[in-house]
Amino acid sequence: MLRFVLGVVLAVLVVLGGLWLFQRRLIYFPTWAVPPVSERLPGWEEASFETADGLTLHGWFTPPSKHAPVVVVFNGNAGNRADRAPLGAGLAAEGFGVLLFDYRGYGDNLGHPTAAGLALDSRAAVQWVRQRAPRNDLVYFGESLGAAVATELALSLPPAALVLRSPFTSLADLAAVHYPLLPARILLRDEYPTLDRIGA
Repeated sequence: MLRFVLGVVLAVLVVLGGLWLFQRRLIYFPTWAVPPVSERLPGWEEASFETADGLTLHGWFTPPSKHAPVVVVFNGNAGNRADRAPLGAGLAAEGFGVLLFDYRGYGDNLGHPTAAGLALDSRAAVQWVRQRAPRNDLVYFGESLGAAVATELALSLPPAALVLRSPFTSLADLAAVHYPLLPARILLRDEYPTLDRIGA
């Protein structure tokens, strides 16, 4: 009996250890193939900028018409900027400037996504836009995971508007819904406490 109990405990520890080590593979789902910008968004330009920790990130940009705001799109956890081309085209058709960019490890960018890394990526993206359009208002458009990233950035670099599509309250809350038997709050390395930051 004791051997059985020890075996169960060991199995649980192995599973929990594996989840802790490899959890980011369950959070981030990048795709890497990025077509030329001319195929998806004719007339847009390639953008590249460096993060504080030395990574070069890539994106697509179109400037605003006159004094219209620039929308910085913060992607969800899957795909890459090419998947947001229809959103970018729709915003640009209304006169907005738009930056579509990929986080580290997504699209044609090096690196591996983490909460701390995405915070650096988003800051670098906004600083680049500020150089390109210093007098235009900024709008942060965050989708799902991107809503958490945009909300965190808004605390230190406030935009004129913050738009959140399909946000979650926190990654721990989301994990508790999908994996109710796991101690998600203890295991998570990337927390994304969106609701707490909105209330800050």
